[in-house]
Amino acid sequence: MSDDFNNWEFLANALQIGSEKAVDNTAAAAEVNIQRQIEANGQVVTGEMRDGIYHKSQRGSTYQSSEHALDEIPAPSNPLESDVAAAVSYSVFNELGTRFRAGKPFFVPGMENTRKDLDANLEYYVVQALEDAARS
Repeated sequence: MSDDFNNWEFLANALQIGSEKAVDNTAAAAEVNIQRQIEANGQVVTGEMRDGIYHKSQRGSTYQSSEHALDEIPAPSNPLESDVAAAVSYSVFNELGTRFRAGKPFFVPGMENTRKDLDANLEYYVVQALEDAARS
C-alpha cells in the first residue's frame, strides 16, 4: 500500500491549528461577555475591575497591570487551553459577596454566556483549517 493516501498527520495538524484558534477566540469572547456582565450589573465605577478581566494561553495574554491588580497567572501547559481570569484583587468580593453585602455575579454568568461560542468557534475554525490545509 502506498503512503500517498496516508493523510492522518496532515489532518491532525489541521485539527490542532483549528482547535487552538477556536480556544483563543472563545477565551476572547468570554473576556468580553464577562466585561459586559459587569457593565450590565452596574459595577463600573473606575473601570478597573472591568478592564482587569483577561485571558491567557500559550500564544499570548491580554493582562493589564493596574493599581489593585494581582500577579498575572501562568500560561496553561496545554496549547488547547486558555484561562480567563480577573486581575483586580477585589473582584471576588463583587462576584461572591461578603458577610456585609450580597454578591453581584459577573464571572460565572459571563462564562455561561460563552458556552455557545465554543461550539460555533470549533465548527468554524476547524472546518477553516481543514479547508486551508486541503488547498495547500
